[in-house]
Amino acid sequence: MDFPKWKYHPALAALVVETPDQEEALGEEWADTPFAKAESEAAGLANGSGDAGNADHRELFTKWIDYQGLNDEAPGVLNLLFDAFTARGRQGDAELYAEVPTEDEAETKRQKLLADAKELGLSLHPRTGAEKIQAAIDTKLAEV
Repeated sequence: MDFPKWKYHPALAALVVETPDQEEALGEEWADTPFAKAESEAAGLANGSGDAGNADHRELFTKWIDYQGLNDEAPGVLNLLFDAFTARGRQGDAELYAEVPTEDEAETKRQKLLADAKELGLSLHPRTGAEKIQAAIDTKLAEV
């Protein structure tokens, strides 16, 4: 791979190496991806060692990164986010990011808001967004 490049450690902050010699001097615990820590933990679980509380949250992290629109962040930032995410996951909160609302659920909610607005006597365009519908409803209810 071309240099410079990011290197990741399970317990230390990510850093950039400039040459192959610098990379080699780091040792075996340093990896090319921020997911190496989770991969090693998952391998430990598969071999019967390790703690079940340290399960691999890579898939949930990827969903969360997509949901938050953070895919273009620098590798060092992703490494820090992944460390924070897996720490939160070990606390039992990783499930919060597994449930990303589908477009169907969002559309159903928008349609319900549109129906509520109509019941209040509001005339809104059928393609009005949920936030604007809710704002119109809130304004109408404040007038009453």
